[in-house]
Amino acid sequence: MNTVFKSRLWIGVFLLLLSLFPLIFDFTFVKGFLLAIFHIFYDIGIVLVCDSIIEINTGKSFLKSLLSTPRNILLFALASNIGGLLLDSLANYFGGMWYYPHWSSGLYLALFSVGFTVYFSSILFSYLAIKSCLDRWSEGRELVTKSYSFEKSLYRILFLLGISAIAYVVYRIFYTTSFFRDFVFEISKYKAPYLNIYDMFVAFFGVWFLFEYLSFKKGQNNFIKDLLHGYMNPLYAIIFAATILALYMEIQNLPIGLWIYSNMPLDSLKIVNLPILLFVGWPLHYIAFLAIYRYFGEPLSNGIWKGDVIE
Repeated sequence: MNTVFKSRLWIGVFLLLLSLFPLIFDFTFVKGFLLAIFHIFYDIGIVLVCDSIIEINTGKSFLKSLLSTPRNILLFALASNIGGLLLDSLANYFGGMWYYPHWSSGLYLALFSVGFTVYFSSILFSYLAIKSCLDRWSEGRELVTKSYSFEKSLYRILFLLGISAIAYVVYRIFYTTSFFRDFVFEISKYKAPYLNIYDMFVAFFGVWFLFEYLSFKKGQNNFIKDLLHGYMNPLYAIIFAATILALYMEIQNLPIGLWIYSNMPLDSLKIVNLPILLFVGWPLHYIAFLAIYRYFGEPLSNGIWKGDVIE
C-alpha cells in the first residue's frame, strides 16, 4: 500500500474514533454545532475508509475522481442538496418523523447544504465499497448488447406513475396544510405530522420512478435496467450497506440524540431500541439518492449501478 492510501485509511479510522467523543464528554457549549461537527467527522471517516476499500477492489480512488474537477463536486453537491431537501421536507417538515432537538432553525439552515453533501457522500461511498467487493467476488457480466423490446413502454409507465405519485403527494401537502396556512416550520421539537407513512412511500416511488425514467431518456443505465438484465449486485450492495450503516449510525446517535424519531408507525417493534421501520427506510433512501445522483452526476456517476457496460 502506498503512503497516500495508508494515510487516507488511517485518517478515516481516526475520524470515526473522534466522532465517538460526544458519547464520552458532555458538550454543553454550543452543543448543537459541536454535535454537527462530530457527525461530519463520522461521515468523512466513512468516506475515507470506504474509498480505501474501493481502491483495493478496483485499483482506483473514487474520492480522487470526485474531487478532481469543480464540476464533479458541484454536481454531487447538487444531487445531495436535492436529496436532502426531498428527504427532510417530506419526512421532517411534513411527516414529523424526526426532529433535531439541539439545533435552532438558523443553525439547521446554515448547515443544511454542507451537512447533506457530506451525509450523502457517506451513503454513496458505503454503497460503492460494498458493491466493489461484490463485483470483485462475482466478476459480473461483461456486456449487454441489446435492450428488451418492452423497456421503452415500461419506462413510459414508470414516468406516468412517478408524475402521478408526485402530484398526489403535492395535493396531500396542500390539503393537509390548508395551502400552507396551517403549516408550521419546526425542526427542533415534536410536531403532529401533515403526511402519513403511506404518503412517504408514494413520494419515494414517485421520485424514484421519475429519475429512473429521466436516466433512461438520457441514455444512462439505471437500477431497474440492471435488475432487468440480471445484474443484482447493486440491489445486494444497497441492502448490505444500508443495514450496516443504519446500525452503525443509528446506534451511535441513540445516546447523543442529534436526531430523535417520532410519529413512527409500529413504534413498539424495535431492533436494538430502533424502530423497525427504519430498516425499511434506509435502503429506500439509498435507492432514491443514487437515482438522483446517477442522473445529475454524469460522467462520474456512470459506474454507480453497473459493473459492466449496458448499451
